[in-house]
Amino acid sequence: MPLSVIIPAFNGGGDLAALLESLHAQEVDLEILVLDSGSTDGSDSLAARFPEVQWHRFEAQDFSHSATRNKGVALARHDLVFCTVQDARFEKGALGRLMALFDKHSLTALSVAETPRPDADAFSRYSLHGYYRSLGLETPRTVVHSEWEGTARNKMDAASVGNVACLYRREALLSHPFEGAFAEDFDWAVRALKRGERVGKTSEVTVIHSHTRSAFYGLRRGFASRRLMRRFGVAEPLRPRTPDEALSLLSVLYRRCLAEGADPRSEGGLSRFLEALRPWPPAEDDDELTSVIADCEPFDDGNRPAWVLKALAGRLGWLLGDLDWTGERGAVIEALANGL
Repeated sequence: MPLSVIIPAFNGGGDLAALLESLHAQEVDLEILVLDSGSTDGSDSLAARFPEVQWHRFEAQDFSHSATRNKGVALARHDLVFCTVQDARFEKGALGRLMALFDKHSLTALSVAETPRPDADAFSRYSLHGYYRSLGLETPRTVVHSEWEGTARNKMDAASVGNVACLYRREALLSHPFEGAFAEDFDWAVRALKRGERVGKTSEVTVIHSHTRSAFYGLRRGFASRRLMRRFGVAEPLRPRTPDEALSLLSVLYRRCLAEGADPRSEGGLSRFLEALRPWPPAEDDDELTSVIADCEPFDDGNRPAWVLKALAGRLGWLLGDLDWTGERGAVIEALANGL
């Protein structure tokens, strides 16, 4: 069966070229649509190198995680649509195996587990390992859900699909398009499960993909992710904190980072965020924040200060996202996830 591949792109460069090469190695009849949101790095010259790829150009200001993918779905010609991203890679035969699993389990959507790129840093490897372990995908298997019910953990697991690499029935995307500015894939899966559709995740097929991000990005991502979980009612309870107790975590982060040889002032965005929230209430070490160092330790890549800073910042964002903030300081914190 033929397959339409949708790739939102912006300044993809060599990553996008490598993705297109890996797609051409698949033994599947593919229609490839690149949705280029105003690239300025010359990557649109790949249109000449890959003439069979359909290159659709849009203005940068028109990009959104939902709307851009919906445009691709509308342009697609085939009954199956595969959403991926410009810096993903696929081993030969991956999409054929994915389509076979999709058909075997009679699914509406099937998401693929990520494996880190060879150049991934310690925090990236730790994050992917922990995430897929929590979903029960640390060994090759396929998990299927068809209901939105049970505990917060059950619901979270069921809706955790990702557009890094996810196969859909086009008719389902046309009748129920992506929505939202962040986590459009999770949001779509929640609505699909409420309709009783079958949604799956697999680690029997994988995509090579990871990001090496800044500590400040990790803090923002953690905050946005926790807020998303709260919005959908899938946030397992954390230890309750007052705003002052939560702000005291900033002093814990700062102290632990310096003890590890990591300086939060080395990142402009993170430094400005921390300084805007001074003075920080003093605090003793907090296990819910600092335990992440021990969790990340097995993935040490020899650059301990860098991954400690990222690990602490990511967990801090998660914990700050558990509160609704008010006042002047609250405005600084509530603006944290903008632009993800």
